[in-house]
Amino acid sequence: MDENYDDDQHMEVIRNRIFSRYDKTMRRLAEVERNESEWAIWCNGINKTHTHLGFDPWLCECGAEWIPILEVLFSYADEWNKTVPEYTDDRIRIDQVKEKYGGLRFYYSGGSPEFRGMVEMGEILSRFIKK
Repeated sequence: MDENYDDDQHMEVIRNRIFSRYDKTMRRLAEVERNESEWAIWCNGINKTHTHLGFDPWLCECGAEWIPILEVLFSYADEWNKTVPEYTDDRIRIDQVKEKYGGLRFYYSGGSPEFRGMVEMGEILSRFIKK
């Protein structure tokens, strides 16, 4: 190996070879990384915008493509919790948000029959959103 050939150049050559052979896969990985950062920003900001939830961002385990669905569910839950006394079983407590079998799973307790219907509809809609 030429002594003027530094590690950065070597990595660039390897990177170019990998990208040329696995371009589609690498583009998909880059997209996932971008979505994960968008998802992390949204999860970490959820308690600033929805102050009556007390949601733990570590319980977010899915991708950014479902943010519009989750935004509706979190907004409804926040508004509901504003009208319900603080230490009752009627308050909506979101336990976990995750992906399972290619669809959204939204685990919670409390709430209204309307909220239950919204969650079911969101879980169904999530299966039709392309990743």
